[in-house]
Amino acid sequence: MAKTLDKDLKKLGRLEAATADLGRSLAFPGVALLFLLAVALFALRIAGVGDLGIYVVFGTVVAGYMALNIGANDVANNMAPAVGSKALSLTAALIIAAVCETAGACWPGARWSTPSPRESSPRHRSWTPRA
Repeated sequence: MAKTLDKDLKKLGRLEAATADLGRSLAFPGVALLFLLAVALFALRIAGVGDLGIYVVFGTVVAGYMALNIGANDVANNMAPAVGSKALSLTAALIIAAVCETAGACWPGARWSTPSPRESSPRHRSWTPRA
């Protein structure tokens, strides 16, 4: 009777470990899907449900997907040597990467402005570079 109980407990332990591994493997795609859903809702709120609103939402979701890929590649290239050599823990590297990626996306983007209609018309366009 004790051997049967031990076998059942081992099976239950393996089942729990497999469930935990599956949950961990699905966590990152789930977070990415939540991010893309948030991007789509943000674009829908900004663009509205007009004639071309669906195209804006679709383009924004594609841009969000590309941003996830570019950010993952950028972080992997910069942080892999530090984590691999155990100079940084994975958690510290991800926190540093999140702060630096966000700052890099926000600070340079704040310097750009939308051109006025006069500046964007071909008649008034000057070909001299601006500083």
